[in-house]
Amino acid sequence: MRTSAFDYRKTTWDTENVSGLQKRVSILLGLDKSKTRPLSTAFEDAGVELLSSERLAERHGAAAEGELVADQAGVRRRFSEISLTGASAEGEDDETARLFSDISYLKNKAVSGPTLRQGIHLDRYRVTRSDASGPFQAIFSPQDGENWRTIGAYDSVDAAADSVNALRRFLVRLNVASEGFHIIEHILLRPLSQDTHQGSPVPAGFYPFKMSVIFPDWTARFQTPGFRRFTEEMFQDHCPAHISPEFHWLGLDRMQRFEELYKSWLSFDRDDPSAQQEFDGASKALINLLIEIGAEISK
Repeated sequence: MRTSAFDYRKTTWDTENVSGLQKRVSILLGLDKSKTRPLSTAFEDAGVELLSSERLAERHGAAAEGELVADQAGVRRRFSEISLTGASAEGEDDETARLFSDISYLKNKAVSGPTLRQGIHLDRYRVTRSDASGPFQAIFSPQDGENWRTIGAYDSVDAAADSVNALRRFLVRLNVASEGFHIIEHILLRPLSQDTHQGSPVPAGFYPFKMSVIFPDWTARFQTPGFRRFTEEMFQDHCPAHISPEFHWLGLDRMQRFEELYKSWLSFDRDDPSAQQEFDGASKALINLLIEIGAEISK
């Protein structure tokens, strides 16, 4: 299974038609799916945007991620921690719909990168109450005990805890849905209709014995340096000995661009002579993007 390739004569995008290497590494990394699928659409599918904290504040105001708690220093001393509970009796869709009405930043249909990654950890949440008759407030900090923000108000501690646990499950699903990778063997990007690609030359040594492995860089696991090293070492251990992998960790915007080009490239029938020029154009666009990404990494 390790050395088998995908069948380029069959439909590949969003299918199980992937290489043995991709299947094996996906299993070893505990990825939810091994099929070639879009990773950049997880947020659109969930009805939210992934934005930086700065972009979120620019678009929706300084309190887009919740109002700052007045007594930052007293949070750890005085406020209750949230306990982990299982899924609620309501369905996943109903639970998500409730979150969009309860959680301050989800009302903006957006989530920041730090919230996506740190919101899966329950020690980032607390419950507080400003006075004996006031509502219970769920608060969250994407940093280590700093910048605590109110994300929702509730009638009881249990209601606050239920909402926080539902939010955590939602963020875990977003992380899992975004995890995966794409593999391109450079030799498959060679032109079919002519000897060389038109336009800018392809660097010497680009095609033989090379592959590019494309990862998202925005999830909790995939931003951890140790996990990245582990992942790259695993690829090198299981990759055919004559192939040299190049690893690229892409942000969301760059991943969207890559996946547009990659999906287009996979859609062409390489055995159809009438489609070879269009296929060569799609190959050259992918080559240009890979060269651009590699140049940025080497700076």
